[in-house]
Amino acid sequence: MTFLFLLILPLLLLIYSRWERNQLRVEKYRISTDKVKKAYRFLFLTDLHDKSFGKDNAVLLKKIEELTPRWIFIGGDFPISYSGEKTAERDEVENSCRLLYALAEK
Repeated sequence: MTFLFLLILPLLLLIYSRWERNQLRVEKYRISTDKVKKAYRFLFLTDLHDKSFGKDNAVLLKKIEELTPRWIFIGGDFPISYSGEKTAERDEVENSCRLLYALAEK
């Protein structure tokens, strides 16, 4: 029984990890200060890992449009690049570049 549990648990954790990494999640925060008199909406994109959410990131772009941000900031792990990869593979960041172009058009 213990052996079976030790065999199945890592598999379940691996499946959950893969599923979780492919979810689009929105977290909202409200920051208040007397220094800013007008309300602004910021969007911070991070940890996309060169993923595509829908064809040509249509799901992500729709979500961004629904959130109506004034500014969009881009954080870490937007494209993926591993230093051990060959240069041509390391420079392949097509999904991220297409997303940036689509955002610039809005």
